[in-house]
Amino acid sequence: MTFVGSNFVGRGFGLRFAADADGVLCAAMTFDERYMGPPGIVHGGALAAALDEAMTATVFHHQEPAFTAQLNISYRQPVRVGGAVRVRGWLTGREGRKRWLRAEIRDEADALCVEAEGLFILMSRPNT
Repeated sequence: MTFVGSNFVGRGFGLRFAADADGVLCAAMTFDERYMGPPGIVHGGALAAALDEAMTATVFHHQEPAFTAQLNISYRQPVRVGGAVRVRGWLTGREGRKRWLRAEIRDEADALCVEAEGLFILMSRPNT
C-alpha cells in the first residue's frame, strides 16, 4: 500500500499549524506507512502536499486566502517513515495579488529534508 495508491478521502494529514514570534507557521508530524513510496521512505507527493499546506496555512494566517499558482520543490534527503518532522511555512513577498512563500521539512536532527518555494494568487473578491 502506498500514499498515492490508497484511498485517502477524508483522512487528511492532521497538521496543526501554530505561528511563532516571527510569524513562521510550524507543525510537527510523523508520516506513517500510509504515506510510504519506496520501502521505508515517505512518498514525495505526500511531502509536496505537506509543504503546499504549510504555505496555504500561512496565507490564511495572514488573512489573505490564496490559491497555489506555482510550487517548486527541492528534495534534499529522504524522509523516513515513522520519523518525526517539523513542517514550517513563511511569507517572503507581496506584489498586488501575488504572494511568495517558502516552506521546509526538517527531521528530528534538524536536517533539511525538503524545501519549497511557492507563488500564490489571492482569491478574487466578489463584486458587491
